[in-house]
Amino acid sequence: MDRVFVYPGEIPRSSDILQLQRWIMEAHGWLIAGAIGRNTAFTGLQCVPTSPASMSVVVNPGAIFSLEEIDTTAFGSLPANTNPLMKSGLSTSPTTFTLTAPSTSGYSVNYLIQVQFQESDGNPTVLPYYNAANPAQPFSGPGNNGQSQNTARLEIAALQLVTGVAAPTGSQVTPAVESGWYGLWVITVNNGQISITAADISLYPGAPMSGAPFASLAGNPNQQFATAPTTANNQAPPLSQIQAQFAPINGNGSNTFAVAPASASAPQNAPQFGQMFDLQSPSASGSITLSALRTIVIPTATAAITLTMEPGTTVGQWCEIVGTSYGVTVQSNVSSGSPLFTLPDGTDVYSFVLSTYGASLVLIWDGVNWRVQTIGQTVVAEATATNQAPPLWQIQADFAALNGNANETFAVAATNASNQAPPLSQIQAQFAAIGNVVNSFNGRQGAVSLTSGDVTSALTYIPANLSGNPNQNFAANAFLAYGLFYSPNNSGIVCDPGYTASVNYAGNAYVPHVCSPAANTGEAVTLGQFTSSRNSGGPVIIERPDGLIFQFGTGTVTASGTGNFSNTINLPEAFPNAGLFAIGNWGGTNPPGGGSAFPFTTPSTTQVTLGIYAPGAGTFTIAYLAVGY
Repeated sequence: MDRVFVYPGEIPRSSDILQLQRWIMEAHGWLIAGAIGRNTAFTGLQCVPTSPASMSVVVNPGAIFSLEEIDTTAFGSLPANTNPLMKSGLSTSPTTFTLTAPSTSGYSVNYLIQVQFQESDGNPTVLPYYNAANPAQPFSGPGNNGQSQNTARLEIAALQLVTGVAAPTGSQVTPAVESGWYGLWVITVNNGQISITAADISLYPGAPMSGAPFASLAGNPNQQFATAPTTANNQAPPLSQIQAQFAPINGNGSNTFAVAPASASAPQNAPQFGQMFDLQSPSASGSITLSALRTIVIPTATAAITLTMEPGTTVGQWCEIVGTSYGVTVQSNVSSGSPLFTLPDGTDVYSFVLSTYGASLVLIWDGVNWRVQTIGQTVVAEATATNQAPPLWQIQADFAALNGNANETFAVAATNASNQAPPLSQIQAQFAAIGNVVNSFNGRQGAVSLTSGDVTSALTYIPANLSGNPNQNFAANAFLAYGLFYSPNNSGIVCDPGYTASVNYAGNAYVPHVCSPAANTGEAVTLGQFTSSRNSGGPVIIERPDGLIFQFGTGTVTASGTGNFSNTINLPEAFPNAGLFAIGNWGGTNPPGGGSAFPFTTPSTTQVTLGIYAPGAGTFTIAYLAVGY
């Protein structure tokens, strides 16, 4: 703050006194600006009921801070100065306002108390002036004209009451703040009310900042801190500016706030929602092009469609394609001849069929190719009970031929109990003539029950009723075991279902190996319990007693040239409940070179899709195994 020199013996000037006041005012104004900025604000001016309560309210002393000009007109002998400056207008005494309740029943009215900074010259007085002719007798007024002059430039906080329009309670509207004024308080008065309480008084919404720079530090958390609209990135905006930018804050949920797309050159920028997440809902075959980091594709098609995955644009892009009950085939367009993805075991997959509702395929772009993250086809847990369907790996572990090696066999240990299934070697040791089975006798087809009347020179008949001598000895040419009769000339073996006792054959005791149906997971099943094999005009169908069904067959895929081709064929029999999975390979003895057959996806209950990467035009045979229940 500047100061004025006054020297001993100097003739005093009016400007010396006036300039000192202006400099003090300027310093005071900059102090206010440093504390609260250049925003209009007030301190004090609390509105309270009278005591005792009445239909009047009192506004306590306080001040308003407002951005004005230093002096819009000359200040005594100092010229006007229109530079901006924060000024303070004071209300030094309590101000009382009397209110009236509406006369209509059920009505209410809102009153508004508003404030304004006002500056004016006042306090007129007839001043004494120096009389050079007679210094002992001063003039009254300039030139002894007796006229009064203003003696102060007053800066006040002017208060005003504005009456609203009475309306049904709840629908009354607070009066609008007049131009140049600022709303402070709203007082609601209801019909029949005889006194005003604190509950009737509320701060006007948007009232300028009240109290200290941070009102809650002054003990009044209901007061607000006012800020000017921001013009730079490092400034805090007021609520009004935020509401203008973010419309949902202002109660308009249909508006959104737009941000520029983030880029690799500006990684500190916030990405748009569309850059982070995207939902695509194709209703027909077409291409899938990604722009977001994470994309989910949920087809709405009501028929089978094919979706072509275009190359990604950003390393790490993630895409999940969800299957439908109609079937969704996903194929690659990364480059000609490139697979859609490669399995961990090195198998290239050129297209993938999502054939069940809710099945999914998740791919991640590595900058060159798509990598498979998860394949969410139907997942079957390891079977632990006879009534459960096993997964493929469990079947492959038990039936090696299902793993693509038809030369492998299923090993069975030698039996040591009557309820166990014997291996072939054990059966061959006991039935040397196995394979020579009598399928008919004397014109009768199927199982043959013989009597003594059926005996010919080609067959030796030994009765099966051995109850009197269950351990008879039989010569090698009259072998009887398992209820079978053997003829000496190897014409065959026939069955006597009534025989169950043990016999001695060639000096060795034999017990018929009759298996009871298995009841626990650790027991061997009978052949009839284990499978029900049937042939439906070519393909082989095996059904286990637990309901698991294996269908072996072949189909063809016709290719018009090199590339990915598929064909959906009908299964020999429909699975009663659901298809679990299907696998396949080239059929025939000479697979074509340069191509590959695809791993197969979960079939439907009636169909399975065969797929190949064809080395050229032609019709190719695919052998398949479909598993369901």
